[in-house]
Amino acid sequence: MQIRILHKQGKSLRAIACEVGCSVNTVRKYLATEDAPTFRPAATPRESILKPFEAYLRERIASAAPDWIPATVLWREIQSKGFDGGERIVRKFVATLRPAPAPDPLVRFETAAGDQMQVDWVEFRRRKGANLFAFVATLGYSRATYVEFVSDMRLDTLLRCHVNCFNWFGGVPRRALYDNMKTVVIERDAYGPKQHRFQPGFLDFARHYGFQPQLCRPYRAKTKGKVERMNGYLRRSFYVPLAAQFKAANVELDVTTANTEVWRWLREVAHVRIHGTTRLKPGEQLPVEQKALQSVPPPYPALLPATTPASGQELRERFHDWLSPLQHPLSVYDQRLHVRAWLSPGHVSVRHRIRHGRLLFRIVSGPDPRERRWVLLQPRERCRLVRSRSRRLVERSVRTRAVNRRAGTRLIRTRVYRCMADAGNKELEPGNCRLKAGGI
Repeated sequence: MQIRILHKQGKSLRAIACEVGCSVNTVRKYLATEDAPTFRPAATPRESILKPFEAYLRERIASAAPDWIPATVLWREIQSKGFDGGERIVRKFVATLRPAPAPDPLVRFETAAGDQMQVDWVEFRRRKGANLFAFVATLGYSRATYVEFVSDMRLDTLLRCHVNCFNWFGGVPRRALYDNMKTVVIERDAYGPKQHRFQPGFLDFARHYGFQPQLCRPYRAKTKGKVERMNGYLRRSFYVPLAAQFKAANVELDVTTANTEVWRWLREVAHVRIHGTTRLKPGEQLPVEQKALQSVPPPYPALLPATTPASGQELRERFHDWLSPLQHPLSVYDQRLHVRAWLSPGHVSVRHRIRHGRLLFRIVSGPDPRERRWVLLQPRERCRLVRSRSRRLVERSVRTRAVNRRAGTRLIRTRVYRCMADAGNKELEPGNCRLKAGGI
């Protein structure tokens, strides 16, 4: 009837088919016939070939309760009674007789204040160079939570997150519950029931902070349901909306931005909401639980920043105005070095040497004990005497020499020559000076 009305309104066959929801050929067929369409009655369902044996199957299954008889066994039994059908129809019927398993009773474990903390990792993004994970820790009594986003889940990262977590909560709980992560446990029940083989570094960290690590049952997230529930709340209420905003701006959420936003979200949203189980605000219950927490011990030594030795440039900048001290007293060199130089008449043996770079200085004593001179020795060629009043100049030259050794040598030579010219000294010829000894 509707097809005929639409056709009288002048609509095409295709338009009628689209509006009615059928094919064009169906529209054409009903327009071609003047009679009203007739419908065949629905076919009556056939009787199943298994129906004569259904009572027997029910009786057999009921007699074996609470145990269960497999469908293959029942199929062989009814075959001996004349059943000529297949095994699949028996399986389908027997499956309807299996009682539905009773759900595990939901037992909610509530802990005292300061007794337990549940810890878990949440994976948001795993991509080389752009990983994003979250460390989540929830206190069992107050439901207060700490979240920190990181780029890896290594042991040192886990320990640093624990330290930040304890500082956030203002104390350390007596127990911490984990799943079977390898950074916490290496082998379950290694030494007997509930005697696990923990990761040595993590176990030492737990002993330092005074909490006992515990493990939940494998493949049973309900054991630490408090933190698991928080993981879903964190993903839906924080990460998805924030990541969508960044994606709309064509920017990817990084670790630093995520931590800045999540700590604000914890203070302003998560800790001021009415918790669905306790019907209390976690932020108001946290001060109550803090009184039962253990105090935070001194920092774990393995997490202290490593001290790196200062570089040569740092040492030069730090001690640039210091006179480089000798490694040992001069008497040590006098005992170890048996070096003598015979100079011109009136001068006695050389007692000590001072080496700075490639320059070698010697203190020379004359007949008068008050007459002390410095000698600048070049490699076995010649030596020059410098009066004692130029000693400060030579020391200052050594102290302020350039980094380039050749440039520093020229600098000291120039100043020594100028000092000798002012003092009126003459250069000693190689014939007037002999160097003799070993070790130079």
